[in-house]
Amino acid sequence: MRFTAVILSLLLGQFAASAALVWEPAGQTQAVFAGQPTAIRQDIRNDGEEAATQPVRLRLMQLAFSIAAPVPGWEQKQQVEIPAGQTLRTSVDISLPKVTSPTRFRITWSTEAGELLGSTEVVGCPANLFQSLRIASSSQPIGLLGETAGLAALLRQRGCQARELSALSDLKTFEGSLLLVAFTARTKAEPEDSGRFAAQHAKDQGRRIVWLVEPDNLSLPFGPTVSVFTHGEGTLVVSTGMKVAELTQSPLNQLRLVWLVELALASEENRLLLLGRLMNL
Repeated sequence: MRFTAVILSLLLGQFAASAALVWEPAGQTQAVFAGQPTAIRQDIRNDGEEAATQPVRLRLMQLAFSIAAPVPGWEQKQQVEIPAGQTLRTSVDISLPKVTSPTRFRITWSTEAGELLGSTEVVGCPANLFQSLRIASSSQPIGLLGETAGLAALLRQRGCQARELSALSDLKTFEGSLLLVAFTARTKAEPEDSGRFAAQHAKDQGRRIVWLVEPDNLSLPFGPTVSVFTHGEGTLVVSTGMKVAELTQSPLNQLRLVWLVELALASEENRLLLLGRLMNL
């Protein structure tokens, strides 16, 4: 009887610990380059009045439409320890399977008995993520205007041709069809003035323009946004909230940049689909 009572006490204690723990949803999608070792973050909150210790089993699922398929041969075990009333960030060391296009994965966190505790979603990016930009710049370089030094280095590192334009006057000799504009918006008038210029240039030259507006003193209550405008034969895609200086260290922003360019280059009938995938990041 005493042995049974001990086992029951342990099981009840483990149940109480798992009930007090909350896997918090991520503020934004995590993205990593598949096939490379990386760490996936997850915040876990303990709503209980006592410290919680919970053994967990992690499994990796590959998502396709509404189907989640287990990735064979991948499973980890951890022990989560969270003080009472606190939230701690833990991480999972992982190397996602190589992919040929951006692919969503889900890490599930379960008890040893199989009870689902929470999940963490991540996008695996392919090594050839910039393939569409390399093709777009194969005959004419991508034009870069504004605060784009880090962007120029990234594009060249990824095998794309790029030409930095130091002033608006350089546009007179620029013959490419794709232009990336980036600057830090310090006043309300700046994005309005530059927006009028970008729209007029897209209309006059029939160019595809991606305009990256970095917030500085501007508040963006709804987070990053994407808008698409057609001006004559040209297209203007406006994206707010992405910091160009962070591109080299952020697979998520690199993926967003590639999808913004693909949106600018797309035909009108395909834009809705491409805009939808950007908004789901």
